[in-house]
Order: sequence, then structure tokens, then C-alpha cells
Amino acid sequence: NWSGGKIEGVSAASNSLVLPPTASTSLSGGLHILRARTWDNQGSVNWVGGDLRLEADAAVDNRSIFTATPTIGVVLKVESDGSPLARFHNNSAGGQLGLNGSGGLSLIGNVAFDNGGSVDANLGTLRIESPGGDFGSYSIGAGGTLEFAPPNAVARVLTGATAISGGGLLRKLGQGTLEITGGYAHSGALRIFDGTLNVSTPAPGTSFNDVGLQAPGVWTGDDDFTVFQLAWSGGQIRSTVAGTSIVVPSIGTATMTLDDSNASAILSSRNLVNQGSYTVNASGAGGDKIWSLVGGADIDNLGGQFEVAASSSNFYFSCIGPGSRIDNRASATM
Repeated sequence: NWSGGKIEGVSAASNSLVLPPTASTSLSGGLHILRARTWDNQGSVNWVGGDLRLEADAAVDNRSIFTATPTIGVVLKVESDGSPLARFHNNSAGGQLGLNGSGGLSLIGNVAFDNGGSVDANLGTLRIESPGGDFGSYSIGAGGTLEFAPPNAVARVLTGATAISGGGLLRKLGQGTLEITGGYAHSGALRIFDGTLNVSTPAPGTSFNDVGLQAPGVWTGDDDFTVFQLAWSGGQIRSTVAGTSIVVPSIGTATMTLDDSNASAILSSRNLVNQGSYTVNASGAGGDKIWSLVGGADIDNLGGQFEVAASSSNFYFSCIGPGSRIDNRASATM
């Protein structure tokens, strides 16, 4: 068992630390430093305490079970000294990285994280800032939260056949980009707070049960979106292909909130089709609140209820460029 301290080698390319298939170990106590050595995990690791730092291009090659079980208030970190080849590899040959504690696990942006296996945020908050490749899968338990927080100019692309599944909370943070080009089977809440989330799956359309978008977040992609509950507080909903739609179905509700802290929202190259209930709340003592329709985007109020409540501030629709418009159909109410 490893309760802190340093395990060193001369070169991570030639020196290894092997935990064989029949073995198990526990990480606890203080800081764990792996330096100039590759940890080949074929056994079972239970990580309860103390961060893991990879130095001098050290790496973890996880080919079996690696589970973090931090208690509430404890956030375990995988970090590096900035060496360029430091990485945590969740290997496609049996790699299972799990979070099953009420605390958190963070993969810091200075260490690469490559996922070819399965990542399970069953309980607690798993945060991924790292760059790296991603053709494995992520699942989020009912008591779990999965956060992608790539920094500016970093794009993480999820290409797995079922890239994300489960009923827990998915959050997009950080100024970078998260692209989901694999399968999307996530049924829980989605929150987009910063950067760009691009959903462009192999399917023509994707359904979302509960979405919250807040400035400066951007939600885009080439899928048609169906949203049963939408809370939009500034930011942008866009499309990479003109003419795609975002549909609020007949049993759906959408609320846009514009105030002095989030005074504008943009719908770009995507048609909003409202078949349910859509409410815009505009308030604040500052300037005008503006919803801009750009690049041929339009609002099609198709049999639904569309209401604007401007209590203490003027609210404007701004149609920019050809094709942007608002249609209130015969069976709809605005």
C-alpha cells in the first residue's frame, strides 16, 4: 500500500512499476509522486487520499480497475510537474476509472488524459481539464457529476460509440471546447457555463431532458436538438449546419432570463420551433435586453405559448442578416 512519498525511476520509457492482475493496493495519506517511471496497473487500486503527481514524463497505464473513493470535502488530483509526456492512460484493454466517493477527483490541465476504456462518475464530482484523446465511454450515476473544463484553445473530442450515458449531472466549464461526435445517451441535466459544447453525433437528432445555458457559454453542433426543459440566461445557441432546429415539444418548457449581468442572447443558424411554453423574462436597471437572430435563424411559434415579460427594462428582438424572422402560426399564441 502506498501512503505517500516518491517512487522513482531513470526513464519512464524503460522503467516500470507493475501491479499484476492478482494484486490490489490502496493510495492514502499524503502526496504520491511517481517520477520517471510508468505505472502499469493490471490489478485493483483503491484511492482514498493524497494527490498523485507525475514527474519527469511519468505515466499511469491503467489496464484494470482504478477507483477513487474520497470522502465529502476531499478533492483528489492527478497533476504533473509540466513535463510534456506525463499522462494518465485509461487503456482500452480493460481500463476502468471510477469515482465512487462523495468528494471529488480532478485531472489537472498540465497532465494528459487519454481515455480508451470506461470512466464512471458514480458518486461525487469528476472534473477533467486535461487534453488528450477520447474514444472510450463516460457514464454518470444519479449521484454523480461529470465536469469537462478544458482551458482556452484546448478541444476534447469524445468519439466513443456511447460517449456519454447515465442520469447524473453533466457540466461544461472552461473556455475550451468539448465535442461529442460519438453516441449520446445521457438522460440527466446538462449545464453549459463557459466555452463551447459541440454536439454532432452520428444520429440526425439528439434529445435533452434538462438544459441550462449561461453566458458566455456556446451550445452548437450539426444535430437537431429536442429540449424538454430549457433555462437560457445569455450565451449562444448555434449550429454548424444552417437550417437545423432546436425544438421545445408540446410538453416542454423554456425560460430565457436576461438581466444586467446577462443582457443578450444569440440564436445563430438554427431554427427555434416552439410547440410548448416559452417565456422571456427581461429585467434590470441597465441597458436594453436583446435577443439576436443571426445567419437565417428564426423563431417558429408552432402551436405553443410564447410570452415576453419585460418588467423594468426594454426587450428587443434583433434580426440580423437575410432569412432571420419570427413566425407566429395560426394555432399559436404570442
